[in-house]
Amino acid sequence: MLRLYFFEFTRGNLSGFRALQKELGFFKAIEVAARMQLALVFDNPFKEVNALKNPGLNEKLTQRQMAPLIILYKLLKEDKLPENEIIQILHRIASVVAVE
Repeated sequence: MLRLYFFEFTRGNLSGFRALQKELGFFKAIEVAARMQLALVFDNPFKEVNALKNPGLNEKLTQRQMAPLIILYKLLKEDKLPENEIIQILHRIASVVAVE
């Protein structure tokens, strides 16, 4: 089973933040990680889908795993990074934080 860790920088596994730091630099990574944590709390990317159908346990776990990458994509788009660069960054970060 593929599992994506959260981009935690206050506790838990730091591999997501380290990968983000490698891609964006230390200070930009802190800014993006803080914005991402806020968005995870206040801007659930699955809100509309979940309003139509109450998700089961597996769906909730999948959403928890995917939400950080979806939000990171949106934040990098807001920062005006080129689409191909965003996809490459997300791919490299997902590769670092994914475990079997």
